[in-house]
This record gives sequence, structure tokens and C-alpha cells, in this order.
Amino acid sequence: MAIHYINVGSTRGVTLGFFPPLESGEVISTITSVVAAGLTIAGEAVTTTAVEVDGKTIPIGQAITFTVSGGVADTKYTVVATIVSAASQTVVDNATVLIWEATG
Repeated sequence: MAIHYINVGSTRGVTLGFFPPLESGEVISTITSVVAAGLTIAGEAVTTTAVEVDGKTIPIGQAITFTVSGGVADTKYTVVATIVSAASQTVVDNATVLIWEATG
């Protein structure tokens, strides 16, 4: 899983795929939560097009997007997302975010 690098004071979009464990054709019906202590998470949405995540194409409706801001420089955070699929499957996944401070 890739690390998402965010400069201090920036807001960045993050995409998190759920295929697998979702089956082919199974889509996300609800984003239950997206949380990370010390970060601000906003704009959670299910994708409406196929997207690429970590070099893999994730089908329509099997990934979520959100924005991340806040945090302390040189600190690694885990963003935990919980979704429910149209087949009533509850799935939890995570993304790693590293806040860094540009120098120079």
C-alpha cells in the first residue's frame, strides 16, 4: 500500500480501493466512517468512475475518495475507513498518510 505524502498546511485528496475484498460487480452503498486521530477528513464519496490505486484499476463504485488536512510534520497517521457494500458486506481498510514539511 502506498504512503500518501501531505505537506504541512496542505489539503490532499486520497483514494482508497476496496477491490478485492469486494466481489466483481459489488459496489459500495454506504461509507460508514473515515477517521484518523489528529487529521481532518472531509468530502467522503464513492467513486463514479474506474480509478487507479497503487497501480491497480479499481472498478466503478469500489473505491472511496476523501480529503485529508492537518497533522504534525514528520508524523505518520493511519486513516481507517469502513464501508458497507450493496451485498451487506462490511469492510474495513486503511491508508497511511505521512505529514512532512518542505524545506528550502
